[in-house]
Amino acid sequence: MWSPAAENLMLGTIAAESDMGYFLKQSTGPALGITQVEPATHSDIMRYLAGRPDILARLLKAAEVPRLQESFLVCNLKYAVAIARIKYWMQPEPLPHHSDLHALATYHKKYYNSAEGAGTVDGFTDKYLRYVEGK
Repeated sequence: MWSPAAENLMLGTIAAESDMGYFLKQSTGPALGITQVEPATHSDIMRYLAGRPDILARLLKAAEVPRLQESFLVCNLKYAVAIARIKYWMQPEPLPHHSDLHALATYHKKYYNSAEGAGTVDGFTDKYLRYVEGK
């Protein structure tokens, strides 16, 4: 599941969603962890993984956890990142090129933050440049 594009997308997601971990629980909503996964999204991913034991086993091993558990989103960085990565993995559209920041930001908005979410393409881009590239 790793690729340069996935790595940049995950770094951008963490930057956009939680200011690189500054927020571990959404102040006005249910989202949790550095990737700000909502409990409903976590439940969807649990259902998705129930039919894919190979991916589930890889996630549990990578995150060093015995099972899927919502509370791990806050206390286990590996788990939070793995769950967010699977959210992207579930999408039909391939990841954009790793160096196309605008396309990565658009992908995040479309498949992760959603049309109803407060995040924006510009917000993702600005936070990626600030936190990841130090600009």
